[in-house]
Amino acid sequence: MKNNIEITPIQLSFTIMQAMFGVGYVSLPHDLQEVAKGGGFLSVLFAGFLVQILLIILWALNKRFPTKTLFDFAPVILGRFFGTAVSLLYIIYFLLTASLVLDLYTLINKDWAYPLTPGWLLMLLMILTSIYLVISDLRIIARFLVFVSFLLIANSFLAIWGLQNANYLYILPIDEAGWINIVKAMHDAVIGMLGFELILVAYPFTEGTDKDKLKAASFALWVIVFLYALITFTCLVVYSPEEIPLISEPVIHLLKGYRLPMIERLDLFYLLLNAIAAATSYMVYLYMSTKGITSLFKRVKYKWAILLTAAISFVIALFPENRYQIMQFSKILSFVSYLFIVALPVFLLIVALIRKQKEEGVNM
Repeated sequence: MKNNIEITPIQLSFTIMQAMFGVGYVSLPHDLQEVAKGGGFLSVLFAGFLVQILLIILWALNKRFPTKTLFDFAPVILGRFFGTAVSLLYIIYFLLTASLVLDLYTLINKDWAYPLTPGWLLMLLMILTSIYLVISDLRIIARFLVFVSFLLIANSFLAIWGLQNANYLYILPIDEAGWINIVKAMHDAVIGMLGFELILVAYPFTEGTDKDKLKAASFALWVIVFLYALITFTCLVVYSPEEIPLISEPVIHLLKGYRLPMIERLDLFYLLLNAIAAATSYMVYLYMSTKGITSLFKRVKYKWAILLTAAISFVIALFPENRYQIMQFSKILSFVSYLFIVALPVFLLIVALIRKQKEEGVNM
């Protein structure tokens, strides 16, 4: 089977980057410092190695079925009933994650810029913009995500710029919280890197060899790892250990005191970059859930499936009504996500290995 729509490995890299670089990074330094203290940036680096292992597991699974998405090869491995059940679980997971992106995006914007604007309106604007793009094929989506990759460079520049006010004594001693807590903080860093599971859906639509695809996905991962580590390090050396626990979004707060000749409130300008990051992440999860529905329900047209998944994600996102409920939603989903990035992929790979299941013509 040959897929008609293909993206290049470079486009795959940038698509995964944008999926990973969502809205959670603005609060990541706060979350890491709470557990790991000055060693928070080390937690990000350690998490990078863990996610690399998970990425190799996903790649090994896809390598056995190079022309099939997760929704196609799960029924092959587990049988129609259980495979369909796993696919449905992934669709629900992708929809919940998309809804969480909407909630976090709305929360940040209402807190920093639009306190009187109804949250549902901010969500609706995000959804309508995303539908317009996702309704196209994956190649168009990938091209757009490559185009907006400048926001990664912008975030790197802003993080480096923030170092001019650094006090490097703030992170000393680096192991103040203890190495156990530094390892525990890896949880927040791993959750901040979610999005790499896109490879389960985009793999068969990507040109190149299996090694090319692994290199592309790994490159995307380590770009985000080093960017997160840089952002976290900057916040840890700019804010004292007493200050950062009081600031829920230190990345945005970092820019509040800066001025440019033509921009007075740099933090508000930064919200534009954050909106792009949220939109790209939401688009990817909307695309994955839509592909799942069209794979399971062959009679459902892609365009109608997009409208359905967008509507469902919108309704789910309306349930959390305040910061506490959104944070609880995020906390629960963060633990549930391990089922989809660790447990199920490992289980599917083990079953495929035991049963020696692979796509016809694939040499292992």
